[in-house]
Amino acid sequence: MKENKKKIIISVVEVFLFLALAAGLVAYLVDVFAMEDYNHAEQVFNGFYDQPEDSLDGIYIGSSASYRYWIPTEAYDKYGMKIYCIGTAAQPIVLQKYIIKEALKTQPDMDVILLDIRRTRIGGSLGEADMRRVTDNMEFSDNRTEAINAALTYYRKSDGQISYNKNYYYFPFLLYHSRWADDFTLEDLNPADKDAPFMGYMFDDRGTVSKKNIVQPTYTTETTALEPQKKKALIDLLKYCGTLKQKVIFVSSPYRIPKAEQEAINESIKIIKSYGFDVLNYNTDSMTKAMNLDWSTDFMNGRHLNYVGASKYTASLASYLEKHVDFTISKNKTSTELWKAASKNLKKTVRATYKRLGKEIPS
Repeated sequence: MKENKKKIIISVVEVFLFLALAAGLVAYLVDVFAMEDYNHAEQVFNGFYDQPEDSLDGIYIGSSASYRYWIPTEAYDKYGMKIYCIGTAAQPIVLQKYIIKEALKTQPDMDVILLDIRRTRIGGSLGEADMRRVTDNMEFSDNRTEAINAALTYYRKSDGQISYNKNYYYFPFLLYHSRWADDFTLEDLNPADKDAPFMGYMFDDRGTVSKKNIVQPTYTTETTALEPQKKKALIDLLKYCGTLKQKVIFVSSPYRIPKAEQEAINESIKIIKSYGFDVLNYNTDSMTKAMNLDWSTDFMNGRHLNYVGASKYTASLASYLEKHVDFTISKNKTSTELWKAASKNLKKTVRATYKRLGKEIPS
């Protein structure tokens, strides 16, 4: 009898170990065979997951209008605030709720959540890659599954021309298995080492020194109806944010905004305010003047600031946050060392880049 009981226990343990190893292998393969992403989404998520628990004061979520604008280390240098940027190119608004949920797993006591609303504008792509930049790089969990399901429903009802085979999103290696014979490298075997060096800010030569003389848009206060699925996703996000203890602030960063896009964003702002949330709309004459934005020198293209412009934007937004958010300012020593190192790394990279290109370092 005892012998049979022992065999049963051993069998149960073996099954449990097998399932645990299988789950670990699947999660690893998802990471290894994730989409090759030139916009650093993999590094952004890896860098976030590497943050010590309960060490961040906030997060900034959004599209390229976040990671080309917000320089976390500069806000840290001046005010001590640790606000990590979880930005991915063309990030669908439907996924922002799930990114917040993911962040709260390890940062439940952060003070502020910043949400970029540029993707509520009229038009914009509904590319599969836009979704995958988020879902392929999230850790395996129920939240990731929910994010995939919500995104696919959003795309389908918006007539997105993508694959709707859920297994390809749950297990990306089923779709990307061809990488074995294509662009797979030994570096892919250790994806966890690919971290964002500047706490989510996107730095490169193009974004650092490129200057384009942009004509300032003519601003309007008119509104237009949002596309149905964008409105539904926005309202769902607002209802979810209403359950959070964190201060949630919505942001519309400055760019060469076409009239139709501004009208849609104005409608989004109207909806957001009706739910009682603060909105910082930098697409107004008063806000661009307040941040001392120079349309002839501070943009890399019509939709994104360069490094000089991003520094101005960060200074303006960080100053607002300092006045309007009750920061507890985490004292996590390990995190402090990470942020000091990231700040030092960015300053060193900026100096080296300007020197190599023969450009004058901005003051």
